[in-house]
Amino acid sequence: MRRKGVLILVALALFSAVMFYPAMTPQIAKGEQIERKNVILIGWDGVQRNHLFEMINRGLLGNLTSFSNNRIFNITVMDHGTDTKAGWTQILTGYKWWKTGVFNNVYWFHSIPQNYTIPERVESYFGVNQVNTGFIVGKLEHMEIQDGTGDTVNGRYTREAIYKNLPSAIDVCTNGAQGANMVGPSMLQFLENNANNHFFAFFQFSDPDTAGHFQGGENSAQYEQAIVRCDNWLGQILNKLNAINITQKTLIYLTADHGFDEGGNNHLNAPYIFFATNDMNVNRNGDQVDVAPTVYYGLGMWGENFNPALDGYPLQVTLPDGVEQERQSILADTTKPSAASIVSPTSGAYVAENVSVTFNVSDQHLSAALLLVSNTLKAEGPWIWNRSGTVKVDGSYTWNATSINEGSYTITVLAFDEHGANNSPSTTTITVYKAIPEFPTSIMLPSLLVITLLSAILLKKRHKI
Repeated sequence: MRRKGVLILVALALFSAVMFYPAMTPQIAKGEQIERKNVILIGWDGVQRNHLFEMINRGLLGNLTSFSNNRIFNITVMDHGTDTKAGWTQILTGYKWWKTGVFNNVYWFHSIPQNYTIPERVESYFGVNQVNTGFIVGKLEHMEIQDGTGDTVNGRYTREAIYKNLPSAIDVCTNGAQGANMVGPSMLQFLENNANNHFFAFFQFSDPDTAGHFQGGENSAQYEQAIVRCDNWLGQILNKLNAINITQKTLIYLTADHGFDEGGNNHLNAPYIFFATNDMNVNRNGDQVDVAPTVYYGLGMWGENFNPALDGYPLQVTLPDGVEQERQSILADTTKPSAASIVSPTSGAYVAENVSVTFNVSDQHLSAALLLVSNTLKAEGPWIWNRSGTVKVDGSYTWNATSINEGSYTITVLAFDEHGANNSPSTTTITVYKAIPEFPTSIMLPSLLVITLLSAILLKKRHKI
């Protein structure tokens, strides 16, 4: 963690669906000036959109409706699993999952690449001495900032913390299994400390998700009470902004990472979330991948050349022609992607030295193909892609098996489509073997003969003695 001042951000939620290709960054009109604002991104973990609307209609969320002027937008999760790891990763980066390596709480393959998150890019864009950044999170599991903590110890494909690059890059970076009443004061202190600074902050409340999983489920009184606690803390954040006289200088974006299964205690298929803000330029529903571009727009950073290009578009601007139609086409695809065919090696083969692994896979909305050996990611490309009609991929990878130990190894190809919120990946696995190389017969037989003769001579000598 590092130094300085103040920037506020509120977590957002989006509606429509995202597509796999364009990801071009539309430019702000030449000469257009955007006032520099603080931004707070606020996250209410696991809030189901329909339940939120029911509570609004019953007058239970006064702070939410007041600060947003009753403008609540629909956001849909499209390309990744509906859970914490993937949801906040996309919100904080603006990328579809195959660029970050985080598909869901199980399928994550490495930490988020360096400088992909909003706070890191804010620091880089404005300069470390010109802006303060905060990441204050009331959750440990799936929001790890350090290897070997939380869920990283149980990682199937990696043990890397997904936010491991943040602590050294931003000013305040904390996480922990804490309810709103424990983490909230730290958020208020961050604002107090940065009253005279330009800042961005991500504040996350885990209470609704905890209540949904462990305190009665989505339809329980405890779930509603947890959402009310979030609303109360939103009120305290708004009061603090007023007290330090920066309300007019601060944009708040508020969203969720995923919803909740209706009446259930999980969120296996819960892509419907919400987005609320005091940014009056926001004017449409969207996909979760649109949240980060919306934040960048509020910060005055939209129009910069992001590398790689962002996959979404600000909710303050109209979508380019064809994007919404493509998103709806992807959302309508509820079929699991076809399984890959591993061409070589064959299942049961014995391997040695360099092994040529080849495969092919095709699907209407194929988005990614990953090659793993014994659950270790070996390659995610570059493959040969053919996107005319059905998307087809031919993959080739040379696996160096020279120094591996004797035993069995699995080769797996995971195939994902663009509607990952609904469709789980297909899996193709074969088993191969590494054995101790045998000596050629031409060498082994003479060697055995020599050994036999030497043994006979030694025995003869012993008898003489």
